[in-house]
Amino acid sequence: MQLALDVQTFIKTASAKALATSGTAGLNVVPVSVISVVADQVILYNFFMDKTAANIATPDTPVSLAVWEGLQGVQLRATATMHTSGELFTAQQADMQEQFPDRTLTSIITLQPTELFDVSVGEPKVLLK
Repeated sequence: MQLALDVQTFIKTASAKALATSGTAGLNVVPVSVISVVADQVILYNFFMDKTAANIATPDTPVSLAVWEGLQGVQLRATATMHTSGELFTAQQADMQEQFPDRTLTSIITLQPTELFDVSVGEPKVLLK
């Protein structure tokens, strides 16, 4: 699913983001501090997400990402895959080391969007499915 440019920008710049997972570590919601977005993929950077990592150890695990700023927001349903090696992880690891020298990147989590909902104040609606 391709995310519109305005949605990509909103996801990257909104002040509040939370990822919800369910799995072997139980139901879990974690704040997201670092995120990037490309047309069809959202990348989360795992510095502290132990329970989240346990919940998405199996590729293509269903997750939900909520992103909001004030009374405006979106919910992105997606499948998540964790990466601890490979070209994408290595490139992101070098970038994160430069940006956050006091943190250790343990993995990246790629989200492949499946549904997008507007959760702003007012009547919620499906944006993409």
